[in-house]
Amino acid sequence: MNLLYVDFINILNMRKILFALIIISALFSCKKVVSRTMDVPPDDSSSEYYANDITAIPIYSKCTNYNNNLSEIASDVTFILLEANPPINEFHICNIEFTDEFLFLSEMNRIMQFDKNGKYIKNIGRVGMGPEEFINIIAPLQIDRINNLIYVNDINRQRMMAYHFDGKLKKTFSFKGVAYKLLNPSKIAAFQSTFDREMADCPLISFLDSDGEVRKTYLSHNYPIAKEKKEHFGIEINPLWNNRKDFYYLEFGADTIFRISGDSLIPARVLTGDLKMGIEEHYRINTGSKLSVSAYIQRPNSGIFESDRYLIFRLSNDYERFFMIYDKNNKQLYRTFYKNAKEVGRGKEKAMTYFTDDIVSGLSFDPQYQSEGKAVAIIPAWEICEKKQEILDFINKNPNHNQSKHLKSVVQKMTDDDNPLLMIVSFK
Repeated sequence: MNLLYVDFINILNMRKILFALIIISALFSCKKVVSRTMDVPPDDSSSEYYANDITAIPIYSKCTNYNNNLSEIASDVTFILLEANPPINEFHICNIEFTDEFLFLSEMNRIMQFDKNGKYIKNIGRVGMGPEEFINIIAPLQIDRINNLIYVNDINRQRMMAYHFDGKLKKTFSFKGVAYKLLNPSKIAAFQSTFDREMADCPLISFLDSDGEVRKTYLSHNYPIAKEKKEHFGIEINPLWNNRKDFYYLEFGADTIFRISGDSLIPARVLTGDLKMGIEEHYRINTGSKLSVSAYIQRPNSGIFESDRYLIFRLSNDYERFFMIYDKNNKQLYRTFYKNAKEVGRGKEKAMTYFTDDIVSGLSFDPQYQSEGKAVAIIPAWEICEKKQEILDFINKNPNHNQSKHLKSVVQKMTDDDNPLLMIVSFK
């Protein structure tokens, strides 16, 4: 994409350059732009926009206040074993969403519907080139709980598809973006992904109606960034999460967390600290002890979690990966730390991005998904079987939680051939 853009610069006159930029932008933008605006405040912690009501959170700081216990942040822990058929590979799961009655799980080319206890009901849609089929739905599915609709983005065919819970396709519309979030039944947020960040006219976020018409687009103050300055892609999709009815948005590499209000972005928090990186530093391989927000590949909702009391950030540097927890009540920070943490990745960073379930199971809790205010981790069957006696011993010593009896029964029966166990946590 960038090589094509450079060739245009070298051989076309100014009129053709403008035309080329419009074409390139259209490849990665949403349908029809009704209005475009740049009235988002610059991402600058010294800006006049950061008045006294903007919360500064120094997560990019050295912290030695350690606490790994899930009981510190969790109000409830539950477990759901997914029925053994059809078999599921936990590495292929793109998203998990809950409703009052159902559990929906999506992979790149499959949408599965379960009841709330993990019993398989049916697949919704199927792979193919037909009018009701999809090719690649790697972007996380979204749920309209009012109208019982499931939205999926077929990236290969550049269209959004909405299925009813009964499996029938209700509507489709053109959608050339990658990342999106259903904010309510009548509004979709389409937001910046790694493909956009070299664009001359890089979008920050767009707001669309439920038929795909763009109502408003904000442009980025921080991008584009030149390809030659990037040693890697960074987070593939910007974090966009919610707490109750409020939605929040953070551009990768930037410091301002915006609250979405209608079609507006309102600065709500600024992330600070001595170990903060600049935009270009986020794309370098070696940055030492400097910190950045991170997320799992293809799991954009795994970077930031929020509840009424806590903000939980997944952070990393060249040496370690861990969670930083901000207590909104007392404005204090603490983090996860394990002295004997395993080394992972090419850089052999110490993996500390998990909490220890000291409530029900004794297992590690590394949330990778979130839905309806709950964080979700996937525990593979092989891990349950490997730690079976440890889990049972923990339950026998802590038998009074309402999930203890249920989990004990599940663990005793599990084999390596079972589907994974979902661990679901409600934060305080």
